[in-house]
Amino acid sequence: MGLIESKPVQRRRPREEDSTQTRSSFIFHVLLGSRRVRVCEQAFLNLYALSGKSVYCLMSLILQGKTLLDNRGKHVNCDNAVPKQQFVK
Repeated sequence: MGLIESKPVQRRRPREEDSTQTRSSFIFHVLLGSRRVRVCEQAFLNLYALSGKSVYCLMSLILQGKTLLDNRGKHVNCDNAVPKQQFVK
């Protein structure tokens, strides 16, 4: 269980046609010792020094059921790779 959780919207009110409806709400937590304390989104951003855009990307990944991939060191445009021919005897 992470520090950001999604839950379905509790009450849907009838709106005009073609309006975008929020599918889920998000709950933010902070760790205090071994306890999880519920906080507002702005407190979560300030305590962990995150931007709103990075948390928005995380929330969209949570809704899709995906995790954030770590792409450090995975680029292929680097010339530091040793050719396989040097390893063949």
